[in-house]
Amino acid sequence: MPGLIQKNLLLWNGINFGKAFYNIGRDFYFRYIGYELAICILILLILITIYYRKHNRRLHNYPDGFKRGHSAFVAIIRLLRLIWYFLHAGWTIFLLIAIFSGYENTLYPFFNNLYNPLNIAYLIFVIIKVLSFTKEKMIHYGDIFSQKELITNFYIIDEKSDYILVKNTFLEKPMFCLMLRLETETIQYELLDYSESFSEMVVEFDRRANASNKCFDVEIPERERPVKSIHE
Repeated sequence: MPGLIQKNLLLWNGINFGKAFYNIGRDFYFRYIGYELAICILILLILITIYYRKHNRRLHNYPDGFKRGHSAFVAIIRLLRLIWYFLHAGWTIFLLIAIFSGYENTLYPFFNNLYNPLNIAYLIFVIIKVLSFTKEKMIHYGDIFSQKELITNFYIIDEKSDYILVKNTFLEKPMFCLMLRLETETIQYELLDYSESFSEMVVEFDRRANASNKCFDVEIPERERPVKSIHE
């Protein structure tokens, strides 16, 4: 780290923003971190005590279909998340400010305790995790489901002529799927199509289950034009 940044990159129009931000971070993470954590732990213990009492959740019904109120459990979760942001995310910002302001030499004594090497190790892990992150859908065309998997993970809407229309129960967004019952030794279902649109899957289910496209070939007679009135 020595000489990594040769000058203060947070100096603008004679105002040393880097020094100001560094001083704030130094107070948070050098001088008063023990008091700050003690206060957070005390508040956390108070919330846990409230949570384990009978009246820990006060919610009221509203006409818009939601319940609103106060919950000690929600406060505990949010406080734990806030403490984690302070211990890691805030520390990372402070480290970057120190480096870009040219104050990295003052961090050496700070790195001698166990907290900082652990934070650096976790930061490296997060960077590697972000770089290698990938995302894909859990269901794909042609997936095969057993009868047990179907009953466990889907809600059956309709079934006809070996075709079955289902809705998932394990995804955040509702997904409607069209499946075909396979003639195998055990009962299995193949995923033929899926969509977030219920009406789209209903039309596809009806078309395949009826084994006909007649519903799309019906000739609609031309509507007779009404006779004009004398006032037109």
